[in-house]
Amino acid sequence: MKDVTSGAVVDASSVLSAIVAPIAVLLIGIGVLFYGIYKPDGAYELLIFIVQVLPAFILAGSKSKRLLPYILTIWAVAPEIRRVYDWSVGTYHPVTILSLAPLACTAALIYPVVASPGLSNKIKRPMTMVYAALAYGLIMGLFTHGAAALYDAINYGIPPLVALFLMLKATTPEETDRTIRTFGLIACGVSAYAWIQYITCPAWDAFWLVNVGREAGSMGKPLPLELRPWSTLNSPGPCAAFLSAALLPMIVNRKWRGLTSWAGVMLISTALLITGVRSSWLTLVAMLVVYIGLSNTKSRVWSAIGVAVTLGLLVLVLPYIPGHTSVANRIGTFSNISQDGSYQARAGLISSASWHIFDKPAGAGMGAGSRAGELSEGGDDLAGISDNGYLVLVIVFGIPGAALVLYGLFGILQGAWRTQLWLRDKYSALCLAGIGGLLVDLSSGNQLLGVVATTFWLLIGVGYVGKSSAMTQISATENTDNSNS
Repeated sequence: MKDVTSGAVVDASSVLSAIVAPIAVLLIGIGVLFYGIYKPDGAYELLIFIVQVLPAFILAGSKSKRLLPYILTIWAVAPEIRRVYDWSVGTYHPVTILSLAPLACTAALIYPVVASPGLSNKIKRPMTMVYAALAYGLIMGLFTHGAAALYDAINYGIPPLVALFLMLKATTPEETDRTIRTFGLIACGVSAYAWIQYITCPAWDAFWLVNVGREAGSMGKPLPLELRPWSTLNSPGPCAAFLSAALLPMIVNRKWRGLTSWAGVMLISTALLITGVRSSWLTLVAMLVVYIGLSNTKSRVWSAIGVAVTLGLLVLVLPYIPGHTSVANRIGTFSNISQDGSYQARAGLISSASWHIFDKPAGAGMGAGSRAGELSEGGDDLAGISDNGYLVLVIVFGIPGAALVLYGLFGILQGAWRTQLWLRDKYSALCLAGIGGLLVDLSSGNQLLGVVATTFWLLIGVGYVGKSSAMTQISATENTDNSNS
């Protein structure tokens, strides 16, 4: 709008940008005050939290292109920062303010999402269905799980902001490519530390492994070469999901490999192998099949070459990987999966937990079947069901809520599919591969929470970057066809 006295042009969004950072500082300051009263010995913990979160709100207020890369970086490193802090003070708690840092940083996307022009109906409807299901689950959970429901609501509701941000942001293909390359570069850092962790088992990681109660379980022992690395993330599962999501674009497109090129591909691939997470290996294969199958002929050939080169190099280096015998044994379990202990445990979990669906078809609400249940008084009798994401959806959100979530995902898939049929380009193919990977990976865990959800929503979001004009053109063509019929 114009200032009638001076004739200067005043951009409303610039005015909003000027006040969002001070408001963020004020809100964080109030939170610090109350947290300081509640836990006066946590001053250093608060300082670390502020140092991580405040830059995200400043970048959001200034409309910086570095906002999304910064958020991805915090998702990757914040758990390790927390572990080092816990080790330094000699205490451990399942949920602390430091564990909220990635979610708080991602919440900074609320401002650019709200300030952007509205979504097209092709995206608005499915995303509305997803958030309607989350609202339903929150309402159901507040009555039975209290604070745990709020914690879960944040974990479910914040990651989709990444996709909304990318869908709404007016950007160029070059900027999208830069975001994907940055994601790959972050994954290279995660992979490098995974190797350091695997070979040396740093004291803070050993401290965490012992205190979390998994030192004799599936994550191995707190000794070099005797653990399954989780790098700077929370556990091997999220780490492997993060790496597989970053590895997909690097394998299929030369431009997305960035400066690290094939060295980065091999660093991430070998780190993914030593995590031992078979579900992420299968998810990567599924995403590669979807991407290659939907690409145009030229891209399909180069993507297939990328897959062949990656597999060839892995075959060559596998005998030289420390602990390669355990990796080979893990791969060998695919030949007789029905006899695998992990597979049997998951199958038993489904049969034992399914009665909850019939007991509460409307859903148990958020806070059920997740770590957030530890915030509830008396614990959570559904803790442990998170090994199957579809089971979690139906138990937590009920049949109505699960239907809304899946309807939303398939609505996004439909929009990307129509775009792909029109354009046959790499971005919509990447989006479809991300949705396909999410649907596959849900069979092995609740991938709609935290860092795993963030990475999948990132892949989904890039498929819509710069596609608004194409979608408008598709809709116009359909309207013309309908009027002629």
